[in-house]
Amino acid sequence: MKAKVVIGRFQVAKLTAGHLHLLNYANEQEGQLVVLIGSNPVTYTRKNELSFSSRRDMIKKEFPHAVIKCIFDKREDAIWSREVDTMLNGYDDVMLYTGRDGFDKYYTGVFPVVVIKPISIETSGTEMRAMIRDSQRNTADWREGVIHAIQNKFPTAFPTVDIAPIKRTFGGERIEVLMGRKSDRTTMCFIGGFVDPEDKSLEAAAWRELKEETGGNLQTHELKYISSRKVEDFRYRGSGDGIISSFFVTWVMGGSYTPSDDIVELKWMDINDLNDKNVSDVHHELLSDLKNHIKSIV
Repeated sequence: MKAKVVIGRFQVAKLTAGHLHLLNYANEQEGQLVVLIGSNPVTYTRKNELSFSSRRDMIKKEFPHAVIKCIFDKREDAIWSREVDTMLNGYDDVMLYTGRDGFDKYYTGVFPVVVIKPISIETSGTEMRAMIRDSQRNTADWREGVIHAIQNKFPTAFPTVDIAPIKRTFGGERIEVLMGRKSDRTTMCFIGGFVDPEDKSLEAAAWRELKEETGGNLQTHELKYISSRKVEDFRYRGSGDGIISSFFVTWVMGGSYTPSDDIVELKWMDINDLNDKNVSDVHHELLSDLKNHIKSIV
């Protein structure tokens, strides 16, 4: 039996004109229409919003006689290509079809590939997802969709960094910590924040946060890792998500500081004066780690 095969991700709310053009072209050829839907084991991300079953049903509605299978992403294109070939080895004659920005750049298997010229009015799936992202809707179906997506995503541990800049005073007899305060708190907290996807390491994230929240003019030694802790942030209570913070310390040699970003106050405080009453509850364990670290070096 001949097979006319379309491979795509189809991460759209409804098939685009370009999708229909490609699928109809392949369907008009001789043989069984086979659709391989590219998928990732991790769903409900910005690149993989929809499950395989939802996309399968969307295509099946328009092409009820199509054979639709799931093909998972692989670490290497060659491995993925062999998987494609294996899934189609039951057919005598196979032709693969793709449109613009298709899989032909990555496929290294044994079957021929036909690239279909796109139609002039074609809107890409990426463009459609951006339109959905930017749209403002207020319907029950829309709210159900949002709830469904959030309820089915994997719980997330968000990485953060916290930093304790420290210095010696009174001839080296005392150690002080530069503490910050945010506008919505009366207690002090360590300097820090969320790791950005652009940060090359946790240390890079810590340096960035230190500069952002103190004005960037502190002169410090290198960062030293102390510990990591789960932070009980009230914003994530009962959500299944949470925060894991990596805690660093650095000696301050000089320079100046200015409260910046979301920090409204910075002040040096004797480490012996820091306690559970004047330090934010989410940083109590980090404070204990810092005090243990200080004891080990003095």
